[in-house]
Amino acid sequence: MSGERDSAWRAGNCHSAYWPQHELDAFILQMAGHGRAVHAAMMLGDFDYARQQLAAAQSIGCPQLHRLSARLCAYFDQPACASTVDTH
Repeated sequence: MSGERDSAWRAGNCHSAYWPQHELDAFILQMAGHGRAVHAAMMLGDFDYARQQLAAAQSIGCPQLHRLSARLCAYFDQPACASTVDTH
């Protein structure tokens, strides 16, 4: 089931503007389980904050959290499908 959601969210060589909510929620909960507070809005709106949290997750040493953060990091490596809209 997760694969179906991922493939719907990520099509071809691009992806939507945000991570799948279930992936972000899982990341936040797992980080909390390791004593790290992660702000969901900051993960969505601040590239540097998101990268910092993902790097911190990979250094924790939990294999499950490491895999999840690696999946989330992969979304930075592909361009978003959404294009800018010219309002003029």
